[in-house]
Amino acid sequence: MGVSTHELIISALVAWTATELFGVNLLFRGRAYLLWRRLRRHLTPGRRARSRRALRPRAVLVLLHITFAGCGLTLWLLYALIDRDELAYVSAGLLVVVLIIGFGIVDRWRHVPGRHAPTGFTGPLFPIWSATAHVMAGAATFVLVMLTLLAGPSE
Repeated sequence: MGVSTHELIISALVAWTATELFGVNLLFRGRAYLLWRRLRRHLTPGRRARSRRALRPRAVLVLLHITFAGCGLTLWLLYALIDRDELAYVSAGLLVVVLIIGFGIVDRWRHVPGRHAPTGFTGPLFPIWSATAHVMAGAATFVLVMLTLLAGPSE
């Protein structure tokens, strides 16, 4: 007994939503929400050029990751509702871009100590468990989206 394409679409939608929720958790636990404030200050007109600090590549990667993931989820939801194959392919393409950007983010964060760092460490702590849950849900989302595309048109 096989799984229908409709069930795969809904499973991918649930997994993608869970990934987004884990990402929001990571956003707040890792204090990445401060990036939005920095971006807003950076883009505010009327500030002197020398007072503007350049956005760090990590900030740009996180903002792109969040934006593309949200757009991809929205397109996948539209695909689930109106069943247009073009939406599924564009959404899967965005998911691949999000995956590549995610690898870049992990590479930039891998040298930051986790929550259980030695007691003498005073720098920023990275929420390892939140990131692990987000990555695992993202991997499940990627597999389900690809299985949906490989299963062919919905019936």
